[in-house]
Amino acid sequence: MQIPMLLGREIDDHDQPNSQAVAVVSELFAKTTFGDENPVGRHLTMAGRIFTSHVKTSTTSKWPPTSGLVRLTDKQVVQLSAIMDQTRSQFRELQEKMAPELLAIQQQENAKIRDILTIEQNAEFDKLIQERKEKQRAKKARR
Repeated sequence: MQIPMLLGREIDDHDQPNSQAVAVVSELFAKTTFGDENPVGRHLTMAGRIFTSHVKTSTTSKWPPTSGLVRLTDKQVVQLSAIMDQTRSQFRELQEKMAPELLAIQQQENAKIRDILTIEQNAEFDKLIQERKEKQRAKKARR
């Protein structure tokens, strides 16, 4: 497909049906699924099978993906990871502090939405809310 790899490695002849499963995903999928975390080496389950991606062994790394692909040394990757972990921790602390207020706003929004929906639509809306809660729980569990 001639799409350049940002991270990890290509699927090659070493990847056989009986070897560890490997997945190549798009940058959008990685960002949506793993946020700012390095997606390489993460596990995905598809059709009951666990897939794992691998890291290229080299003296430079391209994490995090940035415009222009800044090539970082291994030392810089470690330093950057520490910075990102600290920032992520600060965001989580702030989110926890604001959680009650955010929940109140969300509940107000949901109540207003329910007011304009029919009984059948409210049932579907309940399903959507439940799915969203399950996704949020799964995301928290991955952390």
